[in-house]
Amino acid sequence: MVLQPGVLYLGVTLERTGSETYAQLLNGNRTIGALGIWVHVSAPLGHQGHAIRWTLEIRAAKPARVYPGMTFGKLVFLTTPASYQQQRAKYAATHGIDISRLYEEIPRGAL
Repeated sequence: MVLQPGVLYLGVTLERTGSETYAQLLNGNRTIGALGIWVHVSAPLGHQGHAIRWTLEIRAAKPARVYPGMTFGKLVFLTTPASYQQQRAKYAATHGIDISRLYEEIPRGAL
């Protein structure tokens, strides 16, 4: 597949990652950056206690060919004070690409 500039692509990782001890931060890697590809537009944090397959928000600065199974980034592990699963978190039960749940933050009747 060739990614085109001006298009937001959604993808999902093959791997499910998680940790009860560390939060994760998804970053693009050097190879992807050199191709002019951004891996995450808005939400690079995977919370402690949340085992997920990452939704990738992919943008390309120029046409770039990508392949299934291609490496798109790297994870950084961070210490945090509390597990994501122990909090009332709107994305705690996500298992893949999911819709935005911003509407859950808007008070009823505000629209």
